[in-house]
Amino acid sequence: MKSCFRSLLASGLLAAVCSLGLFTSFVHGEIVAIIPSIDNSIFSENSNSNALGSLFAGRNSQVSPGIRRSLLQFDIAGSIPAGSIINSVSLGLFQLGRGAGATIETFQLHPLLSSWGEGTSSASGGSGTAATIGDATWNHRFFSTDPWINPGGDWGPVSGSATIGTTINTLYTFASQPGLVADVQNWLDSPAANFGWMLRATSESTLSNSREFASSENANVAQRPTILINYTAVPEPGSMLLLVAFIFIAFGRALEIDRVRLGFTAFQKKALRKVIVWRICYP
Repeated sequence: MKSCFRSLLASGLLAAVCSLGLFTSFVHGEIVAIIPSIDNSIFSENSNSNALGSLFAGRNSQVSPGIRRSLLQFDIAGSIPAGSIINSVSLGLFQLGRGAGATIETFQLHPLLSSWGEGTSSASGGSGTAATIGDATWNHRFFSTDPWINPGGDWGPVSGSATIGTTINTLYTFASQPGLVADVQNWLDSPAANFGWMLRATSESTLSNSREFASSENANVAQRPTILINYTAVPEPGSMLLLVAFIFIAFGRALEIDRVRLGFTAFQKKALRKVIVWRICYP
């Protein structure tokens, strides 16, 4: 009778812990939405920037270089618990405008390899305006003191791509892809390596395929760039885990007594424990 009481007590405590979600947190992912901490646009034909205005990517109608690229950085480490597992990542961009001759175009995201800045430049047009101190430009990571290693930005291989149509005032999404997940996981595990993404058109030679997207400063919060991240948090050791350890010790001792009294083998005891735990946590 005493051993049965111990088993029931341990089972009750274990059920209470499971009801708090300590175990199910390993199974069910959390979702967080993050807008850029900084974003900017750079322009190949000049040293302009557009820190507080819209984001531009693609090429304008000029025969001479008229390439636009957007830079976006998100605070991953400040939004997701350290040690979490990233399950999926998607990016939503709200298209405000397009070039007159724009057609359906593939755009790419590349991880940036160097830090860069957002000053106070702000323009309403697609050519930006004079950069301010600390702005990213085509030639500078931080205007006007720190140049890129390569003009146009220092970026790595493609992490993800999406097809962007020609409909304006529409949300377009970069669906979750292994490269995007790998980038965000790396930025969470190594925050010092988080320089964000560069957005660029796959074809930067096609005239008038430029796009205008809402930036993090857009007055309409719903139109701002947003990444949706599904992650699984790994609980840190604490009082609840100590309680779990106590429960399993008590549970194991109770089963050990029951094994002797009821004739269970060690293998049967282990199997019984698993069955009981599973039925309590996942009824």
